[in-house]
Amino acid sequence: MWRALGYRKGQAAALAVLAALVTACAVFAPLYDRAMQQALVDVKLDQAPVLDTALRMQVQALSGDGYVPAHIPAPDDLVAAVPTDIRHDFRAPTLGWTATADEDPRVGGTLAGQVTSRTAACDHVRIVSGRCPAKAGEILVSTQDQKVLGLNPGKSVTVAEQPAEHVPDGQPLPQRELAIVGTYAPIAGDDWFHEPLTGWAGSSTETVPSLVRHEMWLSTDATFTDTTTSPLPDLRSSVLFRLAKGRVGIDQLRKLTTLAGLSGAPVLRETTALPEVHTGLPAIATSVASQVDDSRVLVPLILLPLGVLCLVVLWLVLLTITDLRRTEVAVARLRGQGVRGARRLLTTELLPAVLLGAVPGALAALVGAWLAARALPGDAGLEVRPPVWLALVGVLLVLVATTLVAAVRVARTPVDALVRRSSTVRRGWRLRVLDAVLLTGCGVTAAAFVTGSLSGPFAYAAPALFALLVGLVLAYLLTPLAAAGGRALLRRRATGGALGLLDAARSQSLRSTVTVLTVATALTVFSVDAVLVADRNRDAAARQEAGAPAVLDVSTTDVGAIDEALQEVGDPRVTPVVTIQPPGAGAVTTLAVRPEGFAKAALIPPGVLPAGWAKAISPSGVDPVDVTGRHLSVTVSGGVSAVDLRANPVEAVLGVDLVTNRLAFHRDLGPLPASGTARLATAIPCDKTCHLEALTLTTTVGASLVGEVTLDRVAVDGKPVSLGASQTWAGYDDPDGGAVVPSGGDPLTLTIRTQGPDAVAVTQAWFGTTAAAVATKGTSVTDKTLSISGIDGKSRPATVVGRADRLPGAPVRAVLTDLDVLQRAARPSSDARVSVWLGSSDHAFVERVEHALADHDVAVTSTRTLADVRRGYDQSIPTWSVQLGVLTGLAALGVAVLMLAVAAVSGWRVRARDLASLWVGGVPRRTVGRLAVAAQLPTIAVAVLAGAVSGLVGSAVSMSAIPLFAETPEVDTLDLATPWLAVGAATVVCLVLLGAIGAVAGRAVFRRADLDRLKEGA
Repeated sequence: MWRALGYRKGQAAALAVLAALVTACAVFAPLYDRAMQQALVDVKLDQAPVLDTALRMQVQALSGDGYVPAHIPAPDDLVAAVPTDIRHDFRAPTLGWTATADEDPRVGGTLAGQVTSRTAACDHVRIVSGRCPAKAGEILVSTQDQKVLGLNPGKSVTVAEQPAEHVPDGQPLPQRELAIVGTYAPIAGDDWFHEPLTGWAGSSTETVPSLVRHEMWLSTDATFTDTTTSPLPDLRSSVLFRLAKGRVGIDQLRKLTTLAGLSGAPVLRETTALPEVHTGLPAIATSVASQVDDSRVLVPLILLPLGVLCLVVLWLVLLTITDLRRTEVAVARLRGQGVRGARRLLTTELLPAVLLGAVPGALAALVGAWLAARALPGDAGLEVRPPVWLALVGVLLVLVATTLVAAVRVARTPVDALVRRSSTVRRGWRLRVLDAVLLTGCGVTAAAFVTGSLSGPFAYAAPALFALLVGLVLAYLLTPLAAAGGRALLRRRATGGALGLLDAARSQSLRSTVTVLTVATALTVFSVDAVLVADRNRDAAARQEAGAPAVLDVSTTDVGAIDEALQEVGDPRVTPVVTIQPPGAGAVTTLAVRPEGFAKAALIPPGVLPAGWAKAISPSGVDPVDVTGRHLSVTVSGGVSAVDLRANPVEAVLGVDLVTNRLAFHRDLGPLPASGTARLATAIPCDKTCHLEALTLTTTVGASLVGEVTLDRVAVDGKPVSLGASQTWAGYDDPDGGAVVPSGGDPLTLTIRTQGPDAVAVTQAWFGTTAAAVATKGTSVTDKTLSISGIDGKSRPATVVGRADRLPGAPVRAVLTDLDVLQRAARPSSDARVSVWLGSSDHAFVERVEHALADHDVAVTSTRTLADVRRGYDQSIPTWSVQLGVLTGLAALGVAVLMLAVAAVSGWRVRARDLASLWVGGVPRRTVGRLAVAAQLPTIAVAVLAGAVSGLVGSAVSMSAIPLFAETPEVDTLDLATPWLAVGAATVVCLVLLGAIGAVAGRAVFRRADLDRLKEGA
């Protein structure tokens, strides 16, 4: 056996390499699949907020109608509710108590807030003065409480022991004294308390009466568990488990899905307690599980075509090698060894080479998986689990079976056929049964892909199937076509071309070579196409979601403070953006921007927004009516008749709406005269300039107003103010027929005719009663009008001046409008998201903007860059699976090179003899040399080009079904266009590489085509 391996080193090496490739594909799949799963767990846990990866349980006491102190489970009891096998995945729990600490909720202006205790609380704050509480009734207050509320160490505060609703009116609340023993300051970034401790000292509550809020007071467990006093109101016990991420892998995460049913634990079902369980781990586990399900299909499907290709080449090599041993088998049969002896002769030589090749193949899979695990994010390591051993055993069985079948095929051949030297290759048009079955199967499957019957991860198999179909057809057609073409050229005396075609037709490996090269090229081209298309789509989705290279979310809604900070930055690529997203499905999101700055900062793909969008949504050239002073007066002439539903005269009051520092307020000037002239006046707080937003008319509900008044000699502190032309005022138009129509121009005349409304307004055009907006194509628009949400959360009319495919950083249904217009009469509500968009994510630039905002007391709550968003798309199983395609493409190209080398080695003697015969027959030696080099090039070129086309067709059919994202982005940015330059380059590389290998092999055969080769055929 070993002597035979050493004698035929080239053949043994070819078998070993192919067996190693097949083994590596089979063993690498479960290893890489497991590494991706573990890496995904690490990524998801790192990306999730801290509290989403924690388990927090809380139980609140319920006291019923009368105040009876309720018994609730202690924190230790809550710990026992968590199964012990799960508890190992968390760190030591944080136990705590919380209760209300109000002085007297019935008296306005008194202190209100909470007091809490936590495990090792003082280790997670900075003690500024005093000491940590040590016994019941001692508390630690914040430095802001000391500064704003005067709560100094050494003092005591009294707090209610019972809720106010349980104490009869007129009776004092039972109270308890808490002694202040020190002050603390929170440590930035410490999340030990799973809720903020500070940030509201001195603010007012929304209760009636209004109370003054104090920040969280820290105390000891004894304050809540002391049996000599009544429990504090709203008593709650809690426990917080923080995940030990280093202990949690894919198997542990699956178990954590049981936390979703933890609220049903017996200890949490107290009739006098309200339990709460908060954790995001079940949702994270579900998200991971969906990708894991994909990976179990994706990885095998990506590696399967390569593994099958390697196995097919191995089969072809085994056929070639066994055919070369036909004489040896015939001798063994003639010596009486029989079929069994002949089979043993072949297997003892071939099987060791195949099995020895499986060893480096398995080792290569281990090394490759280890390198892949190192390249993947997180701490995914190499795990040799039962699926790996099953894959190894399975591939060994396949390799042994393939070798035995090849050996049996020759061993059972009749002796007369074994000793016959004539080729048994069929060159006619007859289709063999196996070829017919393969063609039919590939055709049916390809049709299923084209018609959409097969989709999802199975789409990865489409290019290989298309290539196999094309390769089989080419292999079937080339041999008879080459023979027919050669004979036709001979009749025309075109000797050179005729000899090349006839040489190709005589090749025993033509069909197998064409099929393998076609499939290998298709896999290479498809892998390049898939990787680049997936990368482009991830980039487009990330740019859409990010909105800008860097986005800073801020805690304030004061756009003026942000503007002051950005003026110091002095860079036009920085701009504020206010996003208003109303609740409910189908709601339209408003993106309020400054067009010029937004155009420089936002990631706007070409052609996505309509041409001239910035000018279309910009405010008109109307100037505001500015008033500065303390006293506003106006002369009113004419008259208005105002009567109620019973025809009784009522007043019609003229008023003004003013806006200062984006705060709107109203002032009444006085009743309008029924006739004649009147001087109306009111006090206004406009030491700093105010803008006159509207002139208003108010009366009683249901009253009718008829008349005409002229507003003249408008003045503020005696200085005249111009109301401007009537065209700068938007009149009131009642759908029921009423109207207030402005006319003239300084003085301004109002023609009034209303019936029913108690208040009407004529708005100054600078405030833009109707905003101009660009709406996405997913937003429903009727007659170019739309109701949008203003920055204050209130609806306002808008005119659609253009449609966009999508808006950066916005959902499918969104509008883009001017921030300056929307904020002229409103301020951003607390529900508005205010952010600063930067046109660059350079670290120094982002820090400069953050520092400028901090200098103006604008806190940045989060910073998100395009790279961060892109990383979220890149770190997913679909992405890692597609990237695995690069490896399969390169490996497929290597198999094609190996196939050409094996074909040249296995048939070189026959080809050398044929070339020597041509030389003896009178063909010039130089012509024979050119023929030896160029004979295979047309076949290689046809196979490579057919493979490239097959790969592109497979991509076109399957790319839309291949999962490019773990979760489909809300906004569709899909672009499956072929990267022609890269695909063309890959095709050229395949042509040049495989053509060079074919030429080198032909040249090597020509060098051996001497006259002595003719003796071998004698």
